[in-house]
Formats: sequence, C-alpha cells, structure tokens
Amino acid sequence: MRIVLYLSNITFNKWRSGLISNHFEVRNENLSQTVGIIKTIMNRLFIYFVLFNSLLITSSYGQQFSHESFDLFWKSMHKFETQDVISIEQLDELWNSPGYSSWTGSKRSQNIYFNYFSLVNSPHLKDSLRNELERSKGYRLTLFNHFLEAKQKQLELTDFVKRFIVSDVIEKAKKQAFKYLPDTLSVDNDNTIISLMIFQPDAFAVPEDNVVLMDVLFAYNYGEGIEKFLGHELHHIYLSKYISRLKLVDYENDALIWSIDKLRNEGIADLIDKENILEKNNKTEYDLKYIDHYHNSKQHLEAIDSLLQEIAKDNSILKENGKKIRGELPFSAHPTGLYLAKIIKEKMGTEALLQCLESPFPFLYLYNDIAMESHGEYYVISIQSIDYLKKIEKEFIDIKQFTTKNKRH
Repeated sequence: MRIVLYLSNITFNKWRSGLISNHFEVRNENLSQTVGIIKTIMNRLFIYFVLFNSLLITSSYGQQFSHESFDLFWKSMHKFETQDVISIEQLDELWNSPGYSSWTGSKRSQNIYFNYFSLVNSPHLKDSLRNELERSKGYRLTLFNHFLEAKQKQLELTDFVKRFIVSDVIEKAKKQAFKYLPDTLSVDNDNTIISLMIFQPDAFAVPEDNVVLMDVLFAYNYGEGIEKFLGHELHHIYLSKYISRLKLVDYENDALIWSIDKLRNEGIADLIDKENILEKNNKTEYDLKYIDHYHNSKQHLEAIDSLLQEIAKDNSILKENGKKIRGELPFSAHPTGLYLAKIIKEKMGTEALLQCLESPFPFLYLYNDIAMESHGEYYVISIQSIDYLKKIEKEFIDIKQFTTKNKRH
C-alpha cells in the first residue's frame, strides 16, 4: 500500500507541476490573476491528496478506534423514537457491529439490551419506563440511568468521539500497558480494534475477537487518566495474545484455574490504573467498595486456602470448590489481585511480576514466598495447597516458551 501511495504522490506531483508550468504559461498580464487562483486551488488539492494518503497509511496497521458501533447505536435508537413497533431483528446491524457482536452475541443478551433500549427511547413507553425506574435496584437501575444519561448527552458524546479518535490516547495507553510487559515484545502490527459504543459504564478486553469494548459515556465521564484505563485493557490483550501459555479454560468447569488467572490478570493490570486507589481523593461508591474488598484480602486468601486443601484431599470436589473459590474473589478478583500484585512489586520489584506473565501460577507462588518471611503480616498459603497447584499447573500450561522471535508481531 505504501508503495502505491508513494507512486501516486509522485505521479500527482508531476502532473500538477506539468499542468501548471506547461498549460498555464502566462503570456498575457491579464491572465496572471486567473493563473494565481488556479495555482492556489491546485496546491490545496495536492495537500488534501497527501493528507488522505496519510490517513490511509495510519489506518492500515496497529490498534485503532472504531466508531461504527457508536454510530449504529444512535441510528438504532432513532428507530425506537420514530416507530411504534420495532422487532429485535431490526437491530441486526447493531448486533453484528464491532463491539456489540462480542458483547451481545447471544439471543438472551440481545433481548436484555433490547428491553433497555425500547423502554428508554420509545415515546409510547414513558409510563412503563417510569415504573421500571421506581422499582429497579442495583445494576439494573445503573444501566437504566446510564442509557438515559447517554441519550441526554448525545451531542456532547458525538463531539467527544470526534476528538477522541484523533487523539494520541492509544499511544499513551500502550506506554502504560508496557510498564508490566517485556520490552522485547512488539505490538506495532497488532490489529486490535477499540470499539466505541454505549453498553454499560466500563470497558472490556476480548482478546479472542481482537477487540476492546469501550463505553463512550464512561470514557467521557472518566476525565483525567483515561489512557491508564485503556492501558489496563490493552495489557489484557497483549498478555493473552502474545505471552500467556495458559490453555483455554472454561468458566464453569475450570473455575479454579479461571480464578487464579483472573487474580494474575486483574492484579497486574490494576497496577496501571488503580495502584493508588487507596490514596485517591473524591472516592466514588465503586472505589469505596473496592477498597473494602481489598482490605479483606487476607480473609479471602484464608478461605481460598481452606477450599484448596479440601480439593487436595478429594479431587472429586474440584469443580464444586472451584466455584466457591471464584465466589471468594469479589469484583472479579480485582481487589485481591491488586493486593497480591502490590506486595510482589514492593518486595521483589516489577521484574518479578514479569515472571508471572506466561503462567498465572507463579503469581501465587511468589506472593507466598514473601508471606512466609513476613512474620505474620501476610497470610501464608499452606504447603498442601501450593503442592496441589504445582501438580495441576502442568495440565493447563502449554510447554511452548515465550521468546522474542516467536512472539513478535
């Protein structure tokens, strides 16, 4: 592509120069003003041509934003506002767009979001919406309020997206992610899309789909430090796609391994955007709950250890106790994961955390090495549990080692 564009530039430049010099020779003073105008127009056209080529080149590789889902969201909401009857199939274009195809891939999730969208946007359902808002609680109420706020701020969000996609936030986010990645890793040609959309106040990495889902209203309200938040998600992408040797695990059947992996993934990534959450000013409700779980990490680790010891004695309860262990990790393991990551970083340094990237198991081993020398400051996981983890680790870790050669992309 670069060669074609380069030749196009040369051809265009020669044509432009020849056109001006050969066909617009000024033989009459009365033509000078006309020629000057034509030269100005041709120069501007040339600049636009070069800029267009540059845009093509920069969008041909590397991580980039996509606002397709964001645009389709408003197009779909307009249908609710202007038509009395809308079928879920009429939103197929939205469901199949980048981002939503990963988030609402099942009919069940499509039905759930269709319900929110119709209540929030259909004029004839205003009374139903009012009733829902009165009786809704928890995250259901959060989602209703989220979609209502997005609707009120459509113009501001549209303007925000225009500025956001031409900013340098992706490059800044990559630098944040690489604080906890090997510097030998190259992701210049990684084709991950950051899909801007409206779905809930959060962002999620979906490595298997090469996409990061980012809610525009959430990003708009986030304010300063959004590059750290995006860096957190990009760390998940790079780790999963290029470094981790963990075999594919099932959420239900491999709950124990899923939990250990989640501890490592979220713990290290939270160092990017939540390392100083304890000292943060103007803490949100989420921050306060997060901190509460963080301070209870010792108790969570003790409960997990007890459940692991039971599994070590009777492997038939692995699936059952694995789910119980997952239940001991509130907020999807973020607070306890950060607790472990901060201890490892403080006592052993960042290099020690890099040892946990290929396999999540060393994340617990390194922590426990520190705990055993802490004179009771940190909870010590039993030798029975550690031995059991080392035994099953071999079943879930691919023997292929990470090297700069086979992982550069």
